[in-house]
Amino acid sequence: MTETGTPPPWADAIAAKADMPAETVEEVLARHRIRPSPVPGQPRRMTIESIAFAGTKDEARGGQPFAFTWNGLGPGLWAVAAPANFAGKSTVFEVAKSLLRGRLSVQPDVADWLASAELLFRVDDTRYRVAVAFEKRVPSGTLELLKDDETHIQLGGFSSEPEFEQTMGGLMMDRLSLARLSAWRQGSEDSPGRAAPHDWPMLSEALFIGTELRALIGDVVVDGLPARLLQMFVGLPWVSTLFEARTALKQVEEEIARKRRRREAVDARRKIRADAVRGELAAAKARLDAVIGSGDLRRRLVETEGELAGASDQLRRIRAAQREAEAALDQAQAEHDEDLRQHQDFLEAKAAHAVFGRLRPTCCPRCESAIPRERQRRERESLECSVCGTNVGKRDADNDVAERDLAARVEASGKALATARGDAKAIAERLAETEAEVLRLDATLAGLTGDLKGSAEARWTAEADVSRLEGRLEEILADEPETSDGPALELDRRILKACEEVTNDLVKAHRDELLKAISERLAELARRFGMKGVSSARLNGQAQLSLTKGSTETNFSRSTKGERMRLKVATVIAMLQVGEVAGVGRHPGVLFVDSPAGAEEIIQEDVDELLDGLASLEETMPWFQVFVATTKVDAVADRVRPDHARIADGEVLW
Repeated sequence: MTETGTPPPWADAIAAKADMPAETVEEVLARHRIRPSPVPGQPRRMTIESIAFAGTKDEARGGQPFAFTWNGLGPGLWAVAAPANFAGKSTVFEVAKSLLRGRLSVQPDVADWLASAELLFRVDDTRYRVAVAFEKRVPSGTLELLKDDETHIQLGGFSSEPEFEQTMGGLMMDRLSLARLSAWRQGSEDSPGRAAPHDWPMLSEALFIGTELRALIGDVVVDGLPARLLQMFVGLPWVSTLFEARTALKQVEEEIARKRRRREAVDARRKIRADAVRGELAAAKARLDAVIGSGDLRRRLVETEGELAGASDQLRRIRAAQREAEAALDQAQAEHDEDLRQHQDFLEAKAAHAVFGRLRPTCCPRCESAIPRERQRRERESLECSVCGTNVGKRDADNDVAERDLAARVEASGKALATARGDAKAIAERLAETEAEVLRLDATLAGLTGDLKGSAEARWTAEADVSRLEGRLEEILADEPETSDGPALELDRRILKACEEVTNDLVKAHRDELLKAISERLAELARRFGMKGVSSARLNGQAQLSLTKGSTETNFSRSTKGERMRLKVATVIAMLQVGEVAGVGRHPGVLFVDSPAGAEEIIQEDVDELLDGLASLEETMPWFQVFVATTKVDAVADRVRPDHARIADGEVLW
């Protein structure tokens, strides 16, 4: 705490906990791209206004055209129903999901049939339309902003699935104030770990409840994603910072562990070699004690010993040079990788600019005044922007210069890397030659030792063996593995650990009260949705839900499939209701619940109670929009307003 009793700034708190200078802490955090995110999420409300798609079924067999349009959508409970499965209910939701995510997520046969799709939706007071055409499953289309005067502004165009995903993800992450979630996937001995970023396609799982029901939030359980989704959509501040810190910490810890394992392996091999030499040394000393005398071969032994000493000394120098060459190679590789990354980042930014650079505005984006034809003509002729007057051609030229500079850096660092590799290879060859020479001299000494056995020269040979083996043992024990970056990694770990702990405390300070309120509301909703025996619920920060049913303690995982579906619905709604009161949250208030009656444990009465509960929310949550797909036609007809339901007349909806 500071002298005024308020918590110290985030970076200062980390510095104090790590007992490190603030400048060092800031450098480490910047290098690992960890940024503060102290602002809680503010609720942004999304509303689906229309869903439409068309195509041709079984085109290879002659084809049967189809079209589905659902207009006039708004807040409240909406339902699609058909008395049997495979009637097209899920496809309606899958098309909406595909258009919102920017990634085709329909059944394979439907993907082949689909020719076009369109989705109109609103985020707060701004309306958008995404229109897509499909050619052999490849999407192309536009994302537009719709103005009150029925005019529209094209925000982006796409002609591939990656561009489609980028376009929708960019809009949704910005408009819903979401941040990319980062996780670390552990590596192995053969494969290093890697960072796994999760952005809009994965975050959007919180808007859909399917039939898998594997997790409380979303259906993807890798990388601790349910917990990350919960904390993100609850609207907690510091959440993205916490995930960034944890990912960076795991990355550094894995690198430390990898280097430790490598060092331990080197130590183990060195111990084996040292123990073997100690055994040979003991035997040599025993032979020395057992022999006497000298002879003419002493001079040859002295010469060979001198040559061996010289070769051994040269071997030590070459090994030292090899370590330096490997360090230089690592540095050259790192610099080349960084140049490649900066060059790729520039190309991606340039590509994004190219998309928006093709826009030709006809009116001012601020006041909507029409742009004079003279300005539009100057833009075409002199590349002077008709809105702000910037010379676009000059900016493009500057970008070309920057791109050439980055490309030159990549080329230069590549050449430096090639040189470093050549140096390392040359030293390795010299090392092999010198090691062979040492082995040859060892063999020569061994031969001389045999010649001197039983004579006076045997004593001299034994002395030479002792000297040689003592020198080899000293060399083995002095041959330490390269650990030059060990202290730097430990410093990073110390600071990142402090960052993770400080940030976790900041998250926890906001999280516990919110989760307590959400848990209480969740239990009420579970009872409203037919789970009458639930007396209390406890939701923790890991998206783990414990329940008390009468006198029995249970949890989400041990619940039946039908109960899990209702608990997932209740969790999202409780999160929205508590967030609305507290003024925090990032969930947009749209929920798709697919085929609840497909869970074999759900009976007609359960569907009735679920629909009754959802319908009753229109009074307390007038902005909430929920879609349900089911085979229980009677339940929909009795409980959903006729103009809010699409019920199949025959076997299929479309």
